[in-house]
Amino acid sequence: MLDDAAQSRAAQTVLEAPWVLLASVLLETEWVLRSTYRWPRDRIADAFEQVLDLPTLAQAPLHAGWAVTRYRAGADFSDLIHLALAPPAERLVTFDRRLARAAGPDTPVQIETFS
Repeated sequence: MLDDAAQSRAAQTVLEAPWVLLASVLLETEWVLRSTYRWPRDRIADAFEQVLDLPTLAQAPLHAGWAVTRYRAGADFSDLIHLALAPPAERLVTFDRRLARAAGPDTPVQIETFS
C-alpha cells in the first residue's frame, strides 16, 4: 500500500510548524502501521522515536517515549498508552498479569493485578 501523495505533502507541511501529538493518534497510527501496512514492531518503534524527536513537536504524552521503549521490547502498545496516561493516578488495576511483566520496573504508575 502506497501513501497518498497529496496527504503526504499535507502532513509534511503540518510537521514543519509546532504541533501536538495526542495519545489517540499514537494508538491509531500503531494500529494502522501494524494491521494495514504490516510493519514489524521495530520499524514502528523506530518511526515513533523519530516523530518524538522532531524539533517542531510542541507536546506529546508525558510517557510516550517510555511506551515506545516497552513496545519495542514486546508489550502491547494500547496497554502501554493506558499506563502512560494513568498519572496522576497512583496505580492501574487490571486482571492482566502479563501487563505488569511487560511494563517493566519503571512503569509510570504501580500496577495492581487481581487473581
